[in-house]
Amino acid sequence: MNMESTVLTQKEDPNVPKSKSWGWFLIGLIGIPLLCGVLIGIEQSIPVGQEGGFFGSEQKEENEIDLEGTSIISEQNYTIFRSEFNILIESDGETNSRIEVIYIEFDDEHCEFDYKDRNTGPWSNMGSCTVFPDIFWRQNGTYFEFAFHENITANKGFEVTHIGVDYQPDPAIENTLIQIQNLILLLIPVLIIGSIIWGFNRGDNMLAWGTITGVFVAPVAFFILFVIFAILAVGLDSLGIDF
Repeated sequence: MNMESTVLTQKEDPNVPKSKSWGWFLIGLIGIPLLCGVLIGIEQSIPVGQEGGFFGSEQKEENEIDLEGTSIISEQNYTIFRSEFNILIESDGETNSRIEVIYIEFDDEHCEFDYKDRNTGPWSNMGSCTVFPDIFWRQNGTYFEFAFHENITANKGFEVTHIGVDYQPDPAIENTLIQIQNLILLLIPVLIIGSIIWGFNRGDNMLAWGTITGVFVAPVAFFILFVIFAILAVGLDSLGIDF
């Protein structure tokens, strides 16, 4: 009789108030799934594995852009603007292979060029500039230089406002971000299973049952209800009845 009484007491745990038990149930029902959702959102927000890769950027403002006079290109006069970039200064032999796009902004125009599509000559034409097609660029040591036909720069108020590059970061950075993603994904099952085990072991099972309901039972129930409503909607629609 004493053994049965002891087992019964451990299961019911009369020292835990009923209101507190239901509070733990709500934590398992709502809090644990919500926390899992937050972790998934953080994992998805880490920009690794996206199309085009994870990019860094370096941009120079107007006061960091130098006017370097004129140069003859295709037997015509062009005005040269240039700026020095750290991505080139800190070159370790792999830097250039990580650059994806270069771009320049002027007079409300944004023109960009795929860095890997540059030709082997001294100047490459930035064909994406539809309004001003005759714009050239080149890499000159640690500088990017852009050439505008003198007819363009002669326009009143003409100014180059930004020059920039987009590049993929060092592989070590991307590997670190991938490890963070994996750690977050590992925390989700640990959180769910840990809350269930802890709930059952602490003598108050409501946290465990709330977690089981919120993580497993509720999604299945909502899915079944969705299927039922979808079938009813199709059936009523076939009878000409608006659902």
